[in-house]
Amino acid sequence: MNGSPALPTALRDIEGVRARIDDMLLQARRGRAFSPQELLCLQADAHRYAQTVEFAARAVEHGVQGLRQALNAQV
Repeated sequence: MNGSPALPTALRDIEGVRARIDDMLLQARRGRAFSPQELLCLQADAHRYAQTVEFAARAVEHGVQGLRQALNAQV
């Protein structure tokens, strides 16, 4: 499989963005005020994270459908 080595890297990247978002939210809960630039970056990170998770979910769903079709064809 050609894409296999990139998958763990992609998952680590997704986890890194999630951790940054969680950290900023924790800081906000503790009373930290953010600059407009920081808030814009947070919004961009959150949007990118949501898109990446949605793409990954669709890819997994597509893979599962392909597997189901392959298993049904062999039966």
